[in-house]
Amino acid sequence: MRRRLQGRAVLPEPAPEVQRLPGLMEESHAAAFACGHALANTRSRVTEMELALVYERVHTATMLIRCPLRRLRRSAVTPGHSGARLTPCLRHQRAGRERRLDMNVPWAPSSGRALTAVLVNGALWALGFVSRQRALTQAGLLHAAALGTLLWASLGWAGWTTCLLFLVISSIATRLKQDRKEQLGIAEKRGGARGPENVWGAAAVAALCALLHVWLPGTGASARWKALARLGFLTSMATKLGDTLATEIGKAYGRKTYLITTMQEVQPGTEGAISREGTIACAAGILILTLFGAASRLIPFQANALAICSVSAFSATLIESVIGATLQRRYPWLSNEAVNVLNTAIGAVLAVIVGALVL
Repeated sequence: MRRRLQGRAVLPEPAPEVQRLPGLMEESHAAAFACGHALANTRSRVTEMELALVYERVHTATMLIRCPLRRLRRSAVTPGHSGARLTPCLRHQRAGRERRLDMNVPWAPSSGRALTAVLVNGALWALGFVSRQRALTQAGLLHAAALGTLLWASLGWAGWTTCLLFLVISSIATRLKQDRKEQLGIAEKRGGARGPENVWGAAAVAALCALLHVWLPGTGASARWKALARLGFLTSMATKLGDTLATEIGKAYGRKTYLITTMQEVQPGTEGAISREGTIACAAGILILTLFGAASRLIPFQANALAICSVSAFSATLIESVIGATLQRRYPWLSNEAVNVLNTAIGAVLAVIVGALVL
Protein backbone atom coordinates (compact mmCIF):
# COMPACT_ATOMS: atom_id res chain seq x y z
CA MET A 1 0.00 0.00 0.00
CA ARG A 2 1.06 3.50 -0.67
CA ARG A 3 1.53 5.79 2.27
CA ARG A 4 1.73 9.58 2.31
CA LEU A 5 4.99 11.24 3.31
CA GLN A 6 5.14 15.01 3.15
CA GLY A 7 2.59 15.10 0.34
CA ARG A 8 4.42 12.57 -1.82
CA ALA A 9 3.36 9.07 -2.77
CA VAL A 10 6.21 6.62 -2.17
CA LEU A 11 6.59 2.86 -2.40
CA PRO A 12 7.76 0.61 0.41
CA GLU A 13 11.46 -0.20 0.60
CA PRO A 14 12.31 -3.31 -1.48
CA ALA A 15 13.43 -6.46 0.25
CA PRO A 16 17.19 -7.03 0.76
CA GLU A 17 17.19 -9.82 -1.83
CA VAL A 18 15.73 -7.46 -4.41
CA GLN A 19 18.30 -4.78 -3.56
CA ARG A 20 21.12 -7.26 -4.19
CA LEU A 21 19.70 -8.36 -7.54
CA PRO A 22 21.22 -5.57 -9.67
CA GLY A 23 24.67 -6.30 -8.30
CA LEU A 24 24.31 -10.01 -8.95
CA MET A 25 23.16 -9.38 -12.49
CA GLU A 26 26.08 -7.04 -13.11
CA GLU A 27 28.48 -9.77 -11.96
CA SER A 28 26.76 -12.34 -14.18
CA HIS A 29 26.89 -9.93 -17.09
CA ALA A 30 30.63 -9.35 -16.68
CA ALA A 31 31.37 -13.07 -16.22
CA ALA A 32 29.39 -14.07 -19.29
CA PHE A 33 31.07 -11.43 -21.43
CA ALA A 34 34.56 -12.42 -20.24
CA CYS A 35 33.85 -16.11 -20.84
CA GLY A 36 32.43 -15.49 -24.28
CA HIS A 37 35.31 -13.22 -25.27
CA ALA A 38 37.86 -15.81 -24.15
CA LEU A 39 36.12 -18.61 -26.02
CA ALA A 40 35.89 -16.54 -29.19
CA ASN A 41 39.58 -15.63 -29.04
CA THR A 42 40.66 -19.25 -28.52
CA ARG A 43 38.43 -20.40 -31.41
CA SER A 44 36.88 -23.18 -29.38
CA ARG A 45 34.09 -25.36 -30.69
CA VAL A 46 31.47 -23.02 -29.28
CA THR A 47 29.96 -21.16 -32.22
CA GLU A 48 29.47 -17.41 -32.36
CA MET A 49 25.71 -17.92 -32.56
CA GLU A 50 25.75 -19.80 -29.24
CA LEU A 51 27.90 -17.13 -27.63
CA ALA A 52 25.58 -14.42 -28.85
CA LEU A 53 22.56 -16.25 -27.42
CA VAL A 54 24.12 -16.66 -23.95
CA TYR A 55 25.36 -13.09 -23.93
CA GLU A 56 21.99 -11.75 -25.08
CA ARG A 57 20.00 -13.49 -22.37
CA VAL A 58 22.23 -12.27 -19.55
CA HIS A 59 22.52 -8.77 -20.96
CA THR A 60 18.77 -8.48 -21.52
CA ALA A 61 18.06 -9.37 -17.91
CA THR A 62 20.60 -6.81 -16.77
CA MET A 63 19.14 -4.07 -18.94
CA LEU A 64 15.67 -4.73 -17.56
CA ILE A 65 17.02 -3.66 -14.19
CA ARG A 66 19.25 -0.82 -15.27
CA CYS A 67 17.02 0.88 -17.82
CA PRO A 68 14.36 3.23 -16.48
CA LEU A 69 10.94 1.69 -16.26
CA ARG A 70 9.48 4.28 -18.60
CA ARG A 71 11.61 2.88 -21.47
CA LEU A 72 10.23 -0.63 -21.11
CA ARG A 73 6.81 -1.96 -22.03
CA ARG A 74 4.99 -4.52 -19.97
CA SER A 75 5.25 -6.94 -22.89
CA ALA A 76 8.83 -6.06 -23.75
CA VAL A 77 10.19 -9.49 -22.78
CA THR A 78 8.29 -12.74 -22.65
CA PRO A 79 9.77 -14.91 -19.87
CA GLY A 80 11.35 -18.16 -21.01
CA HIS A 81 11.37 -17.25 -24.70
CA SER A 82 14.72 -16.73 -26.44
CA GLY A 83 13.19 -14.64 -29.21
CA ALA A 84 11.75 -12.07 -26.80
CA ARG A 85 10.32 -8.79 -28.02
CA LEU A 86 12.65 -5.98 -27.07
CA THR A 87 12.26 -2.27 -26.82
CA PRO A 88 14.11 -0.10 -29.37
CA CYS A 89 16.79 0.52 -26.76
CA LEU A 90 17.50 -3.18 -26.27
CA ARG A 91 17.15 -4.02 -29.96
CA HIS A 92 19.75 -1.41 -30.86
CA GLN A 93 22.19 -2.68 -28.24
CA ARG A 94 21.66 -6.30 -29.30
CA ALA A 95 22.28 -5.44 -32.98
CA GLY A 96 25.52 -3.70 -32.10
CA ARG A 97 26.59 -6.63 -29.95
CA GLU A 98 25.93 -9.11 -32.78
CA ARG A 99 27.91 -6.97 -35.19
CA ARG A 100 30.87 -7.01 -32.80
CA LEU A 101 30.70 -10.79 -32.47
CA ASP A 102 30.36 -11.15 -36.24
CA MET A 103 33.60 -9.27 -36.85
CA ASN A 104 35.57 -12.13 -35.23
CA VAL A 105 34.96 -14.42 -38.22
CA PRO A 106 36.54 -14.27 -41.71
CA TRP A 107 33.21 -13.91 -43.52
CA ALA A 108 32.14 -10.82 -41.55
CA PRO A 109 31.36 -7.71 -43.64
CA SER A 110 34.20 -5.27 -44.15
CA SER A 111 34.27 -1.85 -45.74
CA GLY A 112 37.42 -2.54 -47.79
CA ARG A 113 36.62 -6.10 -48.78
CA ALA A 114 35.12 -5.31 -52.18
CA LEU A 115 38.17 -3.28 -53.18
CA THR A 116 40.48 -6.04 -51.96
CA ALA A 117 38.48 -8.60 -53.94
CA VAL A 118 38.81 -6.60 -57.14
CA LEU A 119 42.54 -5.98 -56.68
CA VAL A 120 43.43 -9.58 -55.76
CA ASN A 121 41.39 -11.24 -58.49
CA GLY A 122 42.36 -8.64 -61.06
CA ALA A 123 46.04 -9.27 -60.32
CA LEU A 124 45.55 -13.02 -60.56
CA TRP A 125 43.71 -12.64 -63.86
CA ALA A 126 46.57 -10.56 -65.27
CA LEU A 127 49.12 -13.11 -64.02
CA GLY A 128 47.17 -15.99 -65.54
CA PHE A 129 46.76 -14.15 -68.82
CA VAL A 130 50.48 -13.43 -69.11
CA SER A 131 51.65 -16.88 -67.96
CA ARG A 132 49.35 -18.74 -70.38
CA GLN A 133 48.21 -21.17 -67.72
CA ARG A 134 46.39 -24.31 -68.86
CA ALA A 135 43.86 -24.85 -66.08
CA LEU A 136 41.42 -22.36 -67.64
CA THR A 137 40.78 -20.97 -71.08
CA GLN A 138 41.17 -17.22 -71.53
CA ALA A 139 37.41 -16.75 -71.32
CA GLY A 140 37.24 -19.18 -68.41
CA LEU A 141 39.96 -17.22 -66.62
CA LEU A 142 37.96 -14.01 -66.93
CA HIS A 143 34.81 -15.66 -65.59
CA ALA A 144 36.80 -17.28 -62.78
CA ALA A 145 38.12 -13.84 -61.81
CA ALA A 146 34.55 -12.53 -61.68
CA LEU A 147 33.51 -15.49 -59.55
CA GLY A 148 36.49 -15.01 -57.25
CA THR A 149 35.64 -11.33 -56.82
CA LEU A 150 32.08 -12.24 -55.86
CA LEU A 151 33.18 -14.88 -53.36
CA TRP A 152 35.84 -12.69 -51.71
CA ALA A 153 33.46 -9.75 -51.43
CA SER A 154 30.69 -11.88 -49.91
CA LEU A 155 32.43 -14.63 -47.90
CA GLY A 156 35.93 -13.24 -47.53
CA TRP A 157 39.10 -15.23 -47.91
CA ALA A 158 37.39 -18.32 -46.47
CA GLY A 159 34.99 -18.69 -49.40
CA TRP A 160 37.62 -17.65 -51.93
CA THR A 161 40.25 -20.14 -50.78
CA THR A 162 37.64 -22.91 -50.64
CA CYS A 163 36.88 -22.34 -54.30
CA LEU A 164 40.61 -22.10 -55.09
CA LEU A 165 41.26 -25.44 -53.37
CA PHE A 166 38.49 -27.00 -55.44
CA LEU A 167 40.04 -25.66 -58.66
CA VAL A 168 43.52 -26.92 -57.79
CA ILE A 169 42.43 -30.44 -56.81
CA SER A 170 40.05 -30.85 -59.74
CA SER A 171 42.66 -29.61 -62.23
CA ILE A 172 45.24 -32.09 -60.94
CA ALA A 173 42.75 -34.94 -61.09
CA THR A 174 41.73 -34.05 -64.64
CA ARG A 175 45.33 -34.35 -65.88
CA LEU A 176 46.04 -37.71 -64.28
CA LYS A 177 46.83 -40.28 -67.01
CA GLN A 178 45.75 -37.84 -69.67
CA ASP A 179 47.28 -39.97 -72.44
CA ARG A 180 45.24 -43.02 -71.44
CA LYS A 181 42.05 -40.99 -71.32
CA GLU A 182 42.73 -39.57 -74.78
CA GLN A 183 43.35 -43.03 -76.21
CA LEU A 184 40.02 -44.25 -74.81
CA GLY A 185 38.27 -41.09 -76.05
CA ILE A 186 37.06 -40.12 -72.56
CA ALA A 187 39.38 -37.17 -71.87
CA GLU A 188 37.97 -33.73 -71.20
CA LYS A 189 37.95 -31.40 -74.16
CA ARG A 190 40.61 -28.69 -74.54
CA GLY A 191 43.05 -30.83 -72.57
CA GLY A 192 41.05 -30.33 -69.37
CA ALA A 193 41.07 -26.52 -69.51
CA ARG A 194 37.87 -25.09 -67.98
CA GLY A 195 35.74 -22.66 -69.93
CA PRO A 196 33.01 -20.29 -68.73
CA GLU A 197 30.39 -23.04 -68.93
CA ASN A 198 32.50 -25.21 -66.62
CA VAL A 199 33.09 -22.36 -64.17
CA TRP A 200 29.42 -21.54 -63.71
CA GLY A 201 28.26 -25.12 -64.05
CA ALA A 202 30.39 -25.95 -61.02
CA ALA A 203 29.93 -22.76 -58.98
CA ALA A 204 26.57 -21.20 -59.94
CA VAL A 205 24.84 -22.60 -56.85
CA ALA A 206 27.79 -21.62 -54.66
CA ALA A 207 27.63 -18.07 -56.03
CA LEU A 208 23.90 -17.95 -55.29
CA CYS A 209 24.52 -19.04 -51.68
CA ALA A 210 27.18 -16.33 -51.36
CA LEU A 211 24.75 -13.70 -52.64
CA LEU A 212 22.09 -14.88 -50.17
CA HIS A 213 24.65 -14.59 -47.40
CA VAL A 214 25.17 -10.94 -48.29
CA TRP A 215 21.49 -10.16 -48.82
CA LEU A 216 20.28 -11.62 -45.51
CA PRO A 217 20.65 -9.31 -42.49
CA GLY A 218 23.02 -10.45 -39.80
CA THR A 219 20.80 -9.95 -36.77
CA GLY A 220 17.94 -11.85 -35.23
CA ALA A 221 16.58 -14.96 -36.92
CA SER A 222 18.33 -14.07 -40.18
CA ALA A 223 21.71 -14.84 -38.60
CA ARG A 224 20.68 -18.50 -38.58
CA TRP A 225 19.85 -18.40 -42.28
CA LYS A 226 23.19 -16.75 -43.02
CA ALA A 227 24.89 -19.71 -41.35
CA LEU A 228 22.76 -22.08 -43.45
CA ALA A 229 23.75 -20.16 -46.59
CA ARG A 230 27.40 -20.78 -45.75
CA LEU A 231 26.61 -24.45 -45.19
CA GLY A 232 24.92 -24.60 -48.59
CA PHE A 233 27.91 -22.91 -50.22
CA LEU A 234 30.41 -25.35 -48.77
CA THR A 235 28.24 -28.38 -49.54
CA SER A 236 27.76 -27.36 -53.16
CA MET A 237 31.52 -27.00 -53.65
CA ALA A 238 32.19 -30.31 -51.89
CA THR A 239 29.55 -31.98 -54.07
CA LYS A 240 31.18 -30.80 -57.28
CA LEU A 241 34.65 -31.77 -56.09
CA GLY A 242 33.43 -35.25 -55.18
CA ASP A 243 31.77 -35.63 -58.58
CA THR A 244 34.91 -34.48 -60.41
CA LEU A 245 37.19 -36.84 -58.47
CA ALA A 246 34.81 -39.75 -58.92
CA THR A 247 34.79 -39.19 -62.67
CA GLU A 248 38.48 -38.46 -63.27
CA ILE A 249 39.93 -41.01 -60.84
CA GLY A 250 37.50 -43.60 -62.14
CA LYS A 251 38.63 -42.94 -65.71
CA ALA A 252 42.32 -43.04 -64.78
CA TYR A 253 42.51 -45.87 -62.25
CA GLY A 254 39.15 -47.60 -62.28
CA ARG A 255 39.58 -51.33 -62.93
CA LYS A 256 35.90 -52.03 -63.33
CA THR A 257 33.04 -49.59 -63.75
CA TYR A 258 29.38 -50.39 -63.19
CA LEU A 259 26.18 -48.65 -64.18
CA ILE A 260 24.65 -47.41 -60.94
CA THR A 261 21.08 -48.34 -61.85
CA THR A 262 21.70 -51.95 -62.93
CA MET A 263 25.23 -52.64 -61.57
CA GLN A 264 26.18 -54.09 -64.94
CA GLU A 265 29.78 -53.63 -66.00
CA VAL A 266 30.21 -50.86 -68.58
CA GLN A 267 33.05 -49.00 -70.26
CA PRO A 268 34.87 -46.22 -68.31
CA GLY A 269 33.44 -42.80 -69.04
CA THR A 270 29.87 -44.06 -69.45
CA GLU A 271 27.28 -41.65 -68.07
CA GLY A 272 26.04 -42.94 -64.72
CA ALA A 273 28.96 -45.34 -64.25
CA ILE A 274 30.70 -45.71 -60.90
CA SER A 275 33.87 -47.47 -59.79
CA ARG A 276 35.36 -48.43 -56.46
CA GLU A 277 38.42 -46.23 -56.97
CA GLY A 278 36.33 -43.26 -58.06
CA THR A 279 33.93 -43.65 -55.14
CA ILE A 280 36.79 -43.69 -52.62
CA ALA A 281 38.31 -40.60 -54.24
CA CYS A 282 34.90 -38.92 -54.16
CA ALA A 283 34.50 -39.50 -50.42
CA ALA A 284 38.07 -38.36 -49.73
CA GLY A 285 37.67 -35.15 -51.73
CA ILE A 286 34.40 -34.29 -50.01
CA LEU A 287 35.95 -34.85 -46.60
CA ILE A 288 39.01 -32.72 -47.44
CA LEU A 289 36.96 -29.75 -48.62
CA THR A 290 34.52 -30.07 -45.71
CA LEU A 291 37.35 -30.05 -43.17
CA PHE A 292 38.97 -27.09 -44.92
CA GLY A 293 35.69 -25.15 -44.83
CA ALA A 294 35.24 -25.93 -41.15
CA ALA A 295 38.82 -24.89 -40.40
CA SER A 296 38.09 -21.63 -42.27
CA ARG A 297 35.00 -21.23 -40.04
CA LEU A 298 32.49 -21.31 -42.86
CA ILE A 299 30.67 -23.91 -40.78
CA PRO A 300 31.15 -24.91 -37.12
CA PHE A 301 33.94 -27.41 -36.52
CA GLN A 302 31.50 -29.85 -34.95
CA ALA A 303 30.63 -33.45 -35.74
CA ASN A 304 27.02 -32.75 -36.71
CA ALA A 305 27.91 -29.92 -39.10
CA LEU A 306 30.72 -31.93 -40.69
CA ALA A 307 28.44 -34.95 -41.07
CA ILE A 308 25.63 -32.92 -42.64
CA CYS A 309 27.94 -31.36 -45.21
CA SER A 310 29.78 -34.57 -46.08
CA VAL A 311 26.78 -36.90 -46.23
CA SER A 312 24.70 -34.42 -48.23
CA ALA A 313 27.50 -33.93 -50.76
CA PHE A 314 28.12 -37.66 -51.13
CA SER A 315 24.40 -38.37 -51.50
CA ALA A 316 24.13 -35.72 -54.19
CA THR A 317 26.95 -37.31 -56.20
CA LEU A 318 25.13 -40.64 -56.13
CA ILE A 319 21.93 -38.95 -57.23
CA GLU A 320 23.87 -37.28 -60.05
CA SER A 321 25.04 -40.71 -61.24
CA VAL A 322 21.43 -41.90 -61.30
CA ILE A 323 20.46 -38.81 -63.32
CA GLY A 324 23.30 -39.49 -65.75
CA ALA A 325 22.26 -43.12 -66.18
CA THR A 326 18.60 -42.31 -66.78
CA LEU A 327 17.64 -38.79 -67.81
CA GLN A 328 20.91 -37.67 -69.41
CA ARG A 329 21.08 -40.76 -71.62
CA ARG A 330 17.52 -40.15 -72.84
CA TYR A 331 17.62 -36.40 -73.36
CA PRO A 332 20.67 -35.14 -75.30
CA TRP A 333 19.87 -31.53 -74.44
CA LEU A 334 20.64 -32.27 -70.79
CA SER A 335 24.30 -31.25 -70.92
CA ASN A 336 26.99 -31.97 -68.37
CA GLU A 337 26.91 -28.34 -67.22
CA ALA A 338 23.16 -28.50 -66.59
CA VAL A 339 23.60 -31.75 -64.65
CA ASN A 340 26.40 -30.12 -62.62
CA VAL A 341 24.12 -27.25 -61.63
CA LEU A 342 21.40 -29.72 -60.65
CA ASN A 343 23.91 -31.86 -58.78
CA THR A 344 25.31 -29.01 -56.68
CA ALA A 345 21.80 -27.66 -56.04
CA ILE A 346 20.70 -31.04 -54.69
CA GLY A 347 23.67 -31.15 -52.32
CA ALA A 348 23.11 -27.59 -51.07
CA VAL A 349 19.36 -28.05 -50.58
CA LEU A 350 19.84 -31.32 -48.69
CA ALA A 351 22.40 -29.72 -46.38
CA VAL A 352 20.23 -26.64 -45.72
CA ILE A 353 17.13 -28.72 -44.96
CA VAL A 354 18.94 -31.06 -42.59
CA GLY A 355 20.89 -28.18 -41.06
CA ALA A 356 17.70 -26.25 -40.37
CA LEU A 357 16.33 -29.25 -38.49
CA VAL A 358 19.48 -30.29 -36.62
CA LEU A 359 21.81 -27.32 -36.11
